[in-house]
Amino acid sequence: MLLSHFCVLISKQKSTPKWSIVSKFFQKGPVGCKDQHRIRVEALDSSTEDIENGLECMFRMLIRTRASLLNIVSQ
Repeated sequence: MLLSHFCVLISKQKSTPKWSIVSKFFQKGPVGCKDQHRIRVEALDSSTEDIENGLECMFRMLIRTRASLLNIVSQ
């Protein structure tokens, strides 16, 4: 469990900082509808990438655990 949290933390550190994207939501002055849509799509894309990285790390851990358990059982 601790290792999976560690993998998620590492995957988030590798991704691009989202504060610049989020700060665009709070800009003063008129912002076009297309700009807001693009910003939301970029934030969604970044979040999706974080989830994919975390799942990939967890999948690798499951494979290693399975291999270790098979080695223990076969001995």
